[in-house]
Amino acid sequence: MSVHACHVDPADRSSRCRLNRRASSAGRRATPGVGWLLVAAWLASATAGVAQHSVLVGDLDLPTSAPSESFDAHLDHGQSVLVDDGGIDVGGSAMLPDTAGQPTDQLHGGDYLDAAREAIGEPWSDPDASSGIDACGDPWCVGGCRPRSCWAVQADALVLWRNNIDGQPLLVGTDGAVALDAADVRTAAAAGPRIGVLRSLGCGRAIEGNYFNVGGIQGTTTTTGIGAPYTAINKLADLPFADIESAEYTTRGQIKSAELNYRWSQGRRIIWLTGFRWVEWNETATVDMQPTVPSIGGNSIQTRAGNDLYGGQFGCRLKFWDLGKWQVGGVGKVGVFTNMAYQQTAALVDGEPFGPIGAARTDVAFFGEVGVNSTLWINRWLAWRAGYNFFWLEGVATAPQQFPLVSFGTDTASINSNGSVFLQGFSTGLEARW
Repeated sequence: MSVHACHVDPADRSSRCRLNRRASSAGRRATPGVGWLLVAAWLASATAGVAQHSVLVGDLDLPTSAPSESFDAHLDHGQSVLVDDGGIDVGGSAMLPDTAGQPTDQLHGGDYLDAAREAIGEPWSDPDASSGIDACGDPWCVGGCRPRSCWAVQADALVLWRNNIDGQPLLVGTDGAVALDAADVRTAAAAGPRIGVLRSLGCGRAIEGNYFNVGGIQGTTTTTGIGAPYTAINKLADLPFADIESAEYTTRGQIKSAELNYRWSQGRRIIWLTGFRWVEWNETATVDMQPTVPSIGGNSIQTRAGNDLYGGQFGCRLKFWDLGKWQVGGVGKVGVFTNMAYQQTAALVDGEPFGPIGAARTDVAFFGEVGVNSTLWINRWLAWRAGYNFFWLEGVATAPQQFPLVSFGTDTASINSNGSVFLQGFSTGLEARW
């Protein structure tokens, strides 16, 4: 009968067995299956005991003080992959237990795996390393970079109103005071859709696209009757508008934007972005006048101004607070753009049409965006969003500034593209990720 002396090393969970040479020389052999069955039973028992005090992360077993505080539990907290609404990283997050069994700092992306390797002093092998890809198919990111979500889609209702309208006196009364000025308008709120799509590239990198369209930003102001009858200042495009009993000025604006950005994370709270953006601001201004002596037909003048901005932008997204399922963040973007501006003006005098005539020019413009946003995760893939937004255009053509630049007598016109537009408003909607 032979004797197997087995030594089990708990550090590497391997067994080193030595054969009793004296018994072997006697030519007596025992059945080898019995010994291996005993070793396998012992290893299964030891593994079950360790499993009660550890949680699995990739190919690592990390000790923890309480079985309920698992990585899966921490990963249930939502992390928006669109940082302007709170979430900061596209790599997920987890709590790394320290040697005392207490949670330490919150790490993001592949950082917690690096810290885990240091904590236990063992290398980590990426199960996808052989194929050279990460969880989202990134061929350049291996060995610990495993984004939680590859896609995110946002759908918001964006509500905006206009704050500043460049001053342009239009009518003056018999007392010499300005009776109608474009700056007196206060616009009402208008709503439109805003859509965002993000594709994670892994390692905190992503490509995002955004589009919004808000039209019908409208406001109206009228004469008060003081100082009537009124006369047009600068003859409102050299037309003989005079003896006006009352008038109404109306403005209507629309803003559109589409952008495509590349973004990358820096640390746990900042994501930088750069990309290409197109912005369009269109505005219509109309003056309807009622003369003191009723006439056949209407008396009005209308100008349409348009701006198409194309260019690059740079910005960042920040995370201010992260309370698990509820996060608050901000976004800021600025850019210098080429502006293709135009204006077109037409008029009616006692029902007789004039124009339209117009002008166009290409100039340099500025566009900036600032927003503060909050995200509340309903479950692991759906969140409710709300925020407040500011948009600023500088170096654009606004409609009321074009009235004095049109001459129907000579059929000529010029354009003023030194105006500014400031919009603000709130947004709310949903975000989904997968």
